[in-house]
Amino acid sequence: MTSSVSNDTGRALEYEIVEEFIEYCISKKILFKLSSRTEDERVRDKKYFESLSKKLQEDFIKCAKTFIKWSDREKWFENTQEISIDRLPDSMGVQGDATDIKFYLMKEGRNIEKDISVKNNHNALKHPRLPRLPEQCGINDDKIKEKYIEDHNLIWKKFKELAEKLNSKATKFNELKKIDPSFIDKNLYKPLIELVIFFMKKNLIKEENLKFFFQFLTGKTNFITIKNEQDHILVKHFEKIKIPKKFKITYPADTSLTTFLMELDNKWKITFRLHTASEHFIEKGKLKTSVKFDVICPNLDEVLEIEMIAKD
Repeated sequence: MTSSVSNDTGRALEYEIVEEFIEYCISKKILFKLSSRTEDERVRDKKYFESLSKKLQEDFIKCAKTFIKWSDREKWFENTQEISIDRLPDSMGVQGDATDIKFYLMKEGRNIEKDISVKNNHNALKHPRLPRLPEQCGINDDKIKEKYIEDHNLIWKKFKELAEKLNSKATKFNELKKIDPSFIDKNLYKPLIELVIFFMKKNLIKEENLKFFFQFLTGKTNFITIKNEQDHILVKHFEKIKIPKKFKITYPADTSLTTFLMELDNKWKITFRLHTASEHFIEKGKLKTSVKFDVICPNLDEVLEIEMIAKD
């Protein structure tokens, strides 16, 4: 599934969750309001939902209804006079807010916020791209940023030169792999990951930067993630997470040159797997520096409460 198709599918699931909440509010005679951007995205994302297969539409409806029943059992809406619903843009994730949908519940004069992140069949915490690493670590020093970007671009330049020697006409990564299956791992992934690790070890020794980076990955706010799976949903509680103060890095992880492991002193283990975000490294005659990490916590069930709820 391409990145754009995955994004559209994710938007379709968010759309359906909002639609089911609207129906819930109407059935319970609870007043509700949609933010202006939620209204706009409701119009935009309806077509994404309608373009899904009938089977996937039915699955998303079951997912949304199951989540609403769970939240009802958790008494989210008990004594609620009004619900305001807001869908957040993806750009908020860069600022450390992992929320996709916010619910503001007015209860007896108090405004209670419930934040949820929505995922369809994937476990990644983030999919960060490498050029933004300094900002992701809370680094504002322009000299540090410029040096990192300079080193990043130099790696890509050398990779392009080596690729031209291997196959002067190649523009796609798989054209290089056919000649040398390990070429990309050795000449692009390995030097890029070593650059990232060097940057992290140098700059995340400050607790405030490590905190900033950790919260970029896990979120600055308390929220729950709703993950849609084949016959159930998972509710993951990203709440009251202890902030780490120290870390260590192992590379390669599991003998793979594409992956490194970060172990933190709050018991979190996080893997970073680098992969291409496009099939091309040359597009329209120009170098396309498009790779990103899949960031996963393999021991998430040890550091978070996770509930499994069967779909009806």
